Amino acid sequence: MIQTFPEDYRFADDISDVGIHKIGRLIGNAVPPKLGEIVGKRIFEFLQWSDRQATIGDF
Repeated sequence: MIQTFPEDYRFADDISDVGIHKIGRLIGNAVPPKLGEIVGKRIFEFLQWSDRQATIGDF
């Protein structure tokens, strides 16, 4: 939950298939969902701004 994953999120269907150390590594290396959402929104906003700038420059 510290990394904003939902309480019911499963990194693997069966931990015994993957192992607790690998699950820990998956969690440690994961991009927190909330961070991904924020970065994605900022990229989208930049692309929209960039499109407007290109259109303004066409006059």
